[in-house]
Amino acid sequence: MTATTTDWGLEYQTYADPADVAAALQALATTADTAVEAEAETAATSADKPSCRLTGNATQNVASGAETTVTWPAGSEYYDNDGMLNNTATTSVITFNHTGVYLANCRVTFNAVAGVGIRRLTITHSGYGIVAQKTERGVSGAGNVLTITQIVHVPTVGQTITPSVFQGSGLSLPLGQRYFSALKLKDL
Repeated sequence: MTATTTDWGLEYQTYADPADVAAALQALATTADTAVEAEAETAATSADKPSCRLTGNATQNVASGAETTVTWPAGSEYYDNDGMLNNTATTSVITFNHTGVYLANCRVTFNAVAGVGIRRLTITHSGYGIVAQKTERGVSGAGNVLTITQIVHVPTVGQTITPSVFQGSGLSLPLGQRYFSALKLKDL
């Protein structure tokens, strides 16, 4: 009588089975090989999913009371396996080259400066408008880190997402470290 392991479903002999150690080890090894191959295939295909990430820390000044597109200067650090970013010019847009469901993430840091008021991060989809927004109250002398993680539906090739910020301190405030990324989760 054989049994199976709970996590991987590998078959093994129980004490009630007739002793055939060589056959049991061969069966276990074959089942383990099949399971490892399946896991390796899953890992390989997920690494090939369209994705990109843009990071940078060059200062970008944000005027008070104005919605401002977050930008990354040409040459900012990036990863892109699907041509979703244009890193030869100032970049602020992820362009989707495949339909599907994506996980988008954006994080910005308002550097520590004087001034209260609000700090807001927004992700805007070219087909739907605002898809995510986070607002916090600013603290004088302290920085604000705003992060959004959002599922984005992309029914049409060429649609884009763009991050923007707003602050109402009454002063121009600097953005510092920031990143923007997208990863395709599945087809539609």
